Amino acid sequence: MDESFVKELDSSLEVFNTYFPNERDDVDILILRGHQLAETMLYSFIRKTVSNPKHIESFFISWEPLVSLVRALMQDDEEEYTWVWKSLIKLAKTRNQIAHNINPDIQSKHVADFINCVRSQFSGFNNVVGDDDLKKAIYIVYCGLSTALALEKYPYCGATYLVRDEIHKHGQELISKGISVQST
Repeated sequence: MDESFVKELDSSLEVFNTYFPNERDDVDILILRGHQLAETMLYSFIRKTVSNPKHIESFFISWEPLVSLVRALMQDDEEEYTWVWKSLIKLAKTRNQIAHNINPDIQSKHVADFINCVRSQFSGFNNVVGDDDLKKAIYIVYCGLSTALALEKYPYCGATYLVRDEIHKHGQELISKGISVQST
């Protein structure tokens, strides 16, 4: 079977590998970069989806409306990926708290809330390779978002069920490999 339909997922992982500071341990940088990577993907999806993207070159809206807009533009609102959208909202709230609170206790609480959100929303969290739960949570959300958006290119019809299944399976395989083996 031709697996060219998973190229976008692999390309998305290359972007993550290039820009996510996996070698860093400072929480604020990890949260900020994870948020930036997801935000870039959301805006890219919008530009690819609208008929005249030139009119939104400097387009910017706040996070929750951005996430809602992407979901509204999608042909299929996959229930299976609801956890991604909830986790993205929690990631943004965590980023905002870190940006506006110098108190390390408050920062730690919000980081733990984000990790726990991903852990509770994504049932395979504990099976994903990696020792750093924050890096793992960001990676899981990023791969989940990549998979949800990749599925969007193949709306439901008889001919695409197998393709959608393969994309979903490939996305799950990427997540399960974990961030510690990202430089493949």
